Amino acid sequence: TRRWVTDGAWNYFYTDYGNIRLGPANASWAHIYADLPFYFNQELYVNNVQVVKNAGTWGISITGNAATATTAATATNADTTDNYHLNQDVRTTGSPTFADVYTNGWLRNNNVDTGLYNTATAKHFYSGDASYWVMDSANGMQLRSGHNGTVTGTLYWDGTAGTNNFGLLSPDGSWAVQTTNSSVRLYHSTYIDSANLYFTNNYGYGMVGLYSDIRYQAVFAMGDAYKLAADGTTPGSLYGIAWTHSNIGGQSKAGLSHQMLVMENGVTKTALGSGVWTSGNIQATGNILPNNQAVYGLRANDGYFDTINTGSAGDPLEINYRTA
Repeated sequence: TRRWVTDGAWNYFYTDYGNIRLGPANASWAHIYADLPFYFNQELYVNNVQVVKNAGTWGISITGNAATATTAATATNADTTDNYHLNQDVRTTGSPTFADVYTNGWLRNNNVDTGLYNTATAKHFYSGDASYWVMDSANGMQLRSGHNGTVTGTLYWDGTAGTNNFGLLSPDGSWAVQTTNSSVRLYHSTYIDSANLYFTNNYGYGMVGLYSDIRYQAVFAMGDAYKLAADGTTPGSLYGIAWTHSNIGGQSKAGLSHQMLVMENGVTKTALGSGVWTSGNIQATGNILPNNQAVYGLRANDGYFDTINTGSAGDPLEINYRTA
């Protein structure tokens, strides 16, 4: 059996295990074909550049672009001794997974409604249009002191989307500010440090309390230490104004029905309701007119009633007057 055969295009070399063909099979290229994989026991050089070593790992030098690489277990950077592992599809159309990604510039997204997506929780963060960033969340966003650190506040919502509650939670997870489509609730003491409180939308708006005819209701207190009891059952140490009804007894005044109480240290000094009660004097700079009839014409700015004695029905009205 001949071990070497030639024809017009090829030189064939045969052994008991296979063959190899050498020759220009067309006018453009010279070819090497074999029916088994190639094995090199020495280095391989192309144009005086080593492309294959005879032992260990070796690199491939590419000038220009490589057409396709299906899988590359390890690629060695020719300028360093580090190995860069390509164990997945890293083409521009691929979806590679990395442990960490670092950049010295921007992470850019080219499309609307795409952005960051967490596959573990199925939540999104993206730019919906030029006006808004959008966050997909079942309840909101927490601020923490560090990664998995202490919660310092929460942007929160609950209820049915569109008619839900929305606002801010305190660090302990309780409501601080809650809004709906029609109202705002403040759950803690509210301080206005350098401005007034205005009601400018209409004339009938103002402060509205919780109705009860057996509670004291706060209108104004001079300071934090001088307030009503929070549940309104006692006047506490109020220096200020309260509203109540005579049904509560206590510091209210009988016969005045619903009444405003002016208090000092929880003690009523003046009550205004269906009548007037005061613990002090009444000073007038004009006439006092019961049933539009003058009973006293003031002759001096420093004049005071001393006593008013009504006596029994039919008796004359007695008024004692003093000037100091």
